[in-house]
Amino acid sequence: MSARLDPRLSIEVSRFTPRLDAVLRAGQTEALRVGARTGMNVEPPPLRRRRVIYDEDDDATIAPPPASLQGIPSEVMEILVKQAALSAREVKDSVPKTICQWMHNFCEVAASSKVPCNDDWFRIALNAFGKAPEPKVGGMKFVDRQGKTTTGYVDIHGNEVPAPGLSAPPPQSGFKTWRHLFGQLCIALNGPARVSRNTPPSFWNSVAEGMDGIVKWPRAHYRKMYARWDLTQRNLDEFIEILLRHTVNPQPEQGHFNAQSWWEEWKNGETSNAFGKTPADPWKALVTWMTLRGAEPFKSEYYKELDTSIYVAIVNAMNGDIPWNEALKGVKDALALGGLLINEVEIINLSPDLEMPEALPQYYRNRRIWPSLINLATFSRNSDMIKLLMDAGGWNSSAI
Repeated sequence: MSARLDPRLSIEVSRFTPRLDAVLRAGQTEALRVGARTGMNVEPPPLRRRRVIYDEDDDATIAPPPASLQGIPSEVMEILVKQAALSAREVKDSVPKTICQWMHNFCEVAASSKVPCNDDWFRIALNAFGKAPEPKVGGMKFVDRQGKTTTGYVDIHGNEVPAPGLSAPPPQSGFKTWRHLFGQLCIALNGPARVSRNTPPSFWNSVAEGMDGIVKWPRAHYRKMYARWDLTQRNLDEFIEILLRHTVNPQPEQGHFNAQSWWEEWKNGETSNAFGKTPADPWKALVTWMTLRGAEPFKSEYYKELDTSIYVAIVNAMNGDIPWNEALKGVKDALALGGLLINEVEIINLSPDLEMPEALPQYYRNRRIWPSLINLATFSRNSDMIKLLMDAGGWNSSAI
């Protein structure tokens, strides 16, 4: 798949087309070689050497940064960053590497073009991993260790620059700039990352154990899962809970370990507990990013009730306790809220008082064994319910 302009940005770009066309002509769409040194008088390379970022097994590509940012309006630069982020979503198995390298190259081009590497570009680049936080008017001020008031924003050389007047990461996160958060997130999602002396060499080991127990996939498998831009609300809630439950290791003097209360206090601005004192590292960046995406951990009982309600609705309809249209609505509502089609009936904790339908074969009734969800719907002979579960992926899920 070749790189192309996302339709969502076509209207925005059209406002700047004449100016953008002039910039992109004569080889201006050339990217810098990965790792190449850049000088102040870099000449645009020939058009035939146009560079794309890709993996050997990938068929999607992402357009490289222009060779110079001189003369490009700031609005167009923001569009280029957003387009790169949205295009990176389509690069198979390489979203973090793609957008992180692209932003590195983009800021190198900015430096050689004598253009400040705007901190807000890194906020926009977060669109590669999900919906980036919306900008807010009013730049934030910070006080450094010497008591000096600072904007907290720096250019590519580490020099302080004026705040762009846009939102910054939550103060309690420890990340004063979007660039800092983005950089640590890139470390977390691209490879092994040490959190502190009290954690394993890579917190992904703990994530793997939390998800799959003893039988674990390679770390890269879990990094790809967390890097997905299209995670459902349930995915977000469960993934952040695994991060919190299995990777926060308190000091002995900190007393009882309560990840839930620590996270809630931290979200509300508290930084004095063990969670708040965790350094602004890759693990903290991932927790911060998922929180910004709306993740709400510690809802496992809520989701278990949703899963159970799908099964119980069908049973109640088969027993004549509720009409089928009510059962269908209940299942639709549960699926919309994040309910899953679960095969292991024992996981959903059916009440021992739940009456077994007469429509079940004698094999199940005599042994009081509940069939899988899809088999239950099949025994009901209700075509609307069967179709609903099939459309929800029932035949291709753990419901069989």
